[in-house]
Amino acid sequence: MIRRCKLNTIVESIERNGSGWKILVRPTGESVSVLESMTCEKLIIATGITSKPNLPSTDMSSFDGVSFHAKDMGHRHQELLADQVKHVTIIGGHKSALEAVGTYSQVGKNVEWLIKEEGGGPTWLMPCKDPQGNSTGKMATVKAMSFLSTSVYHSDRWLNRFLQSQRWWLGTYIITKAWAAVTKMIQMDTYSKSENGKRLKPVPDR
Repeated sequence: MIRRCKLNTIVESIERNGSGWKILVRPTGESVSVLESMTCEKLIIATGITSKPNLPSTDMSSFDGVSFHAKDMGHRHQELLADQVKHVTIIGGHKSALEAVGTYSQVGKNVEWLIKEEGGGPTWLMPCKDPQGNSTGKMATVKAMSFLSTSVYHSDRWLNRFLQSQRWWLGTYIITKAWAAVTKMIQMDTYSKSENGKRLKPVPDR
């Protein structure tokens, strides 16, 4: 069962609850007295690669429009939904930028997306289905994929050591070829349909 909280929710506390966890949350802007309690057996804290936002040193003193970092999008995005806002420029090439591009293009804004040409992104854009119409999300549940993927957990299985340790050239070769095939399947030919699409094509070895 999946339980969703409001988009703008603050975690007030996390504490042990027997063998599981108890989490207290409240909606942004509400008083501390407005708390919701949730319990779970397993708790995953997903803050991204880094929870510290990368704030560029851009001089915005001469710009009189609305501007903010993606970290503030949750409680400030309504400012850009106003009718008088026709054009939105998004700087950056990874997950939060991709979400902002989707958000404002879907509501009819003219979106300009700026990405560094070298090493700036973008995030992988993965279709929900492969060319045969199968769900690409189901790939993650195929047992063979666990051998092709690295893991943060220690494993003593000989196959993991052979494929992932880079101690054996054959194992490294198999991994490289396997993921090259998966990459080709996922990308299909969608990036070559337009000049802008070609610019968005990720480079696998970066």
